[in-house]
Amino acid sequence: MSSRRSIAGIAGVLCLLAASLRAGEVRGRLVADRKPIAGVAVEAVPLETPLEAARREARKQEAPKPLAAAATRPDGTFALVVASAPTTPPFRLQLSGGGTVPVLQERVFDPSDAEDLGDVTVARGQALAGRVTDESGGPVVGATVTLWSAGGAGGFGPGDRATGEPVPVTATTGADGAFRFAAAAERGNRLRVEAPGFATAERTGLRSGALLRPVSLALGRAITGTVVLADRKTPVGAALVRLEGPIAGRWVEARPENAVAAAFPPRRPAPARSSCSPPPARSAAGWWTPTRARRSRESG
Repeated sequence: MSSRRSIAGIAGVLCLLAASLRAGEVRGRLVADRKPIAGVAVEAVPLETPLEAARREARKQEAPKPLAAAATRPDGTFALVVASAPTTPPFRLQLSGGGTVPVLQERVFDPSDAEDLGDVTVARGQALAGRVTDESGGPVVGATVTLWSAGGAGGFGPGDRATGEPVPVTATTGADGAFRFAAAAERGNRLRVEAPGFATAERTGLRSGALLRPVSLALGRAITGTVVLADRKTPVGAALVRLEGPIAGRWVEARPENAVAAAFPPRRPAPARSSCSPPPARSAAGWWTPTRARRSRESG
């Protein structure tokens, strides 16, 4: 009798373990202009909170690796299998490649979900090219150009409206200051251009094709400051700061001594806001007090 109970107990444990490790599956078909699209990468990207994404940007860390990946077949269908374990986080679907505009779908999936999405509408990518120059018209070599294409968002099912967000794609300018993207949207593109020693520049509402005029960069400033609480006395540890104005800067993190260096923000100083990463566990409002603004000289 005791041996039977032991076997039954082991079987029960195995069943529970198998249930906790079961795999979820998300299926669907990608279409553009009502035609199937082959060769598109479908990835299960772990869900990030805004604070986690800001901290990753400040620390210049890589994006989270996909939990699983698949590619669409010639008929546009895909089957994405995600192993479900207690530590597996929720995820979103990122679609890229295959001549389409990359997009991160808005819907959040649980690893144990079994879903058939039906037709998922994506947009075909188009070329977008241009040049980056300094104020004198000379080419800026090695500038980082980031593209966000809002037109890439697609919906689930026929007639659905866009439900995703743009996926940033980067390119580097060559010796002539030129850059090119192969998968931009027909309209609604945004470009951010960054280069050491220069203020960040942005262009919005761009159509595909060649830009009619180059993106001109002005010399920037290096600004440092200290993050304190609302009493303007108590330093805030592990604070994230971003300068905001006509162009929002990148998130930077306060050093152990609570100093923050914002490298080359827009030429005119802009208000800053700060967000605290743990500790404390929740966000806290703070003040960012600039202590130095230094004009940078163009290198080379």
